[in-house]
Amino acid sequence: MRTHIALLTLLLSTLPAAPAAAQQIYLQADFDDKTIDQPIGTGGPELGEPVEIYQGPIDAIVRGAPLPTPCLEITDQSDCCTGHVRFEFLGGAEISAGMLYILADFWIPQIPLAGYGLGVREKDGHAYKFVDVMFSIYGTVACSDEGGFVGFVAPYEVGRVTPVCVAFDMTAGTYDLWIDQQLVLDNQPHDVTGVGIGAVFISIDNPPDTGDAFYVDNLFVGDYDPMTPTTTTTWGAVKALFGSGAGSH
Repeated sequence: MRTHIALLTLLLSTLPAAPAAAQQIYLQADFDDKTIDQPIGTGGPELGEPVEIYQGPIDAIVRGAPLPTPCLEITDQSDCCTGHVRFEFLGGAEISAGMLYILADFWIPQIPLAGYGLGVREKDGHAYKFVDVMFSIYGTVACSDEGGFVGFVAPYEVGRVTPVCVAFDMTAGTYDLWIDQQLVLDNQPHDVTGVGIGAVFISIDNPPDTGDAFYVDNLFVGDYDPMTPTTTTTWGAVKALFGSGAGSH
């Protein structure tokens, strides 16, 4: 009996505590409800759309391929200038504490003439570089932040889905980066102070030609990782471990 009591105490001590608040989603843009072969609107996060299509010029068109579900095709229409599609968060949120997860699926058809990627910035601006994750002209993913160039952190393959996940610990001022489900940066300082995260860019970096295109889908921003299943142990499951003969010793 003492053994069962000790085991029960241990199991109860490892049960997850009830969450203090519901999981928060700040942006979810999967483009599944958009009209195929039409330009994306700029209705903002309430519609799963960007707030602006900036400089370039660039085209941002909803396509039915090459990803398995409707996606956003970003096409360069400038031979000189950087352009981006800017997404902001529900309620105008700017997150400065706690965890923040940013995920997106990319499809790069061929090695680009300039970089394609994902940038994370403050609300209502782009002065602070929390991170830039760039599919570079060298067939590698380059990373930089407010502290400068971090490095070429992973190779990438063209012609298939490449998931990107950035997990920020805003309290600690660091981030982790996964490329293609592989952790490539761990506890990297972003070196931004005084502001929080309030925008995500999907960008083309200063191309020398026009017509290059890439694709993005399943853009998600929240205070949890939607790809990580949550496993909980209930009181009933704990009791079941002992069976009907639990009190016989």
